[in-house]
Formats: sequence, C-alpha cells, structure tokens
Amino acid sequence: YIVEGDILLSEEELKRLVSAKSDVVTRSAGDELYTTLVSGLPRELKVYVNAKINKEYTKATEAALWRYNALDLALRFTVVANSSLADIQIEPSPDYYADWEIYGTAGLPSNGGDPYPKIQLNTANYDTVGLNVLTTAIAHKIGHCIGLRHAISYYSQHGCHPVSTTYKSLAILGTAADSTAQSWMLPCPENTNRPFTEDDKVILKNIY
Repeated sequence: YIVEGDILLSEEELKRLVSAKSDVVTRSAGDELYTTLVSGLPRELKVYVNAKINKEYTKATEAALWRYNALDLALRFTVVANSSLADIQIEPSPDYYADWEIYGTAGLPSNGGDPYPKIQLNTANYDTVGLNVLTTAIAHKIGHCIGLRHAISYYSQHGCHPVSTTYKSLAILGTAADSTAQSWMLPCPENTNRPFTEDDKVILKNIY
C-alpha cells in the first residue's frame, strides 16, 4: 500500500500500526515519526545510487546526506559504489508511477531497527527539477527510511489535502508548537527546495 502519497507499507505493517496507534507518533513542530527507529547507534548507513539513473542523482544524494551529516548525529551516511554494501538503495521507480503521478516512495524501518532499504524515484518528474529540489526529495525519502513520517497536522494550511490526525502525539522539547511551512518532511509541494529548519534540526538531534 502507498500511504500519504509516498510511504510504502505492507499489510502486516498497517495492522501493526493500527494495533499500536495510541503510541504511534511523536510530534515536533508538526513533524511526526513512528516509534520504530533505526537502532544500533552510533551507526553508519551506506547509500547506493542505481547506475540506471543519471549522475545528478548521485550529486543530489551526496548533498542530501551532507545535510544529515552536518548535524553530527549518531547516524552517519555515506554513498557507496557497490549495491551489495548498501543499507539503502536509490533506484528508478516503475513506469506506472508516472501514470499515477507518484513522485517517489520509501518505507519505514523494520521492527529490528534497520532502515527501509529502498527509495524509488519517478525520474520522469525529477530529471528536470534541478539539483536543490532533487536533494530535498532524496532527504525527504531518507527521512522515511529512518522513521520520520509527514508533517501532516497542517496539510491544509500548507497547500496539502487535510487528513485525520486523531492519534496521540507528543511534542519534542525545544520545538515550536506549530508546524513550519518549510519543513523537509512536508509532503507537498514536492518540487520545492527545503533545507532543514531549526525545528527540523532539533528533532533529528533528539532522536539520533
């Protein structure tokens, strides 16, 4: 299943999240994350960019990983040239993503604390957006892979479709009470450059 436009969840994962919905999320300035995070910290995550997509994706991946690494988190990221070494692989999406206007997908960490292993990007959309926008898109998908979901509390305020937010959420100390329109985990518009805001940095430093 594709949830909220770009999060891939299996039927088993959906059932697990529904059964644990009272404890599902922590909120920071509207950014929300599932309680399943990457474990075994400190940890280095290796990212491979499929050779089938052009070199701009590698540049954008390096720039996205720099945004995370600049925060000196317990998670470190590096690009690798061998797919067999990778914790996360970035690859072109199936052709039907373009037909269904899906920009890309990722998933959430496993119960065992490993990052979601695959990011699929709709190259028909991203081939023409420019390096900074592509960097934000990849940073966003990596956010899902390490446990973050969307800043959904303010969809309608920031130009997205409103959704139900009936589950519990807990604020992270040091972040604003309201969502910021510039968070990198906002789900739309996709074709926008959004480096980490100060609140984004706080939540990442709190969880990693």
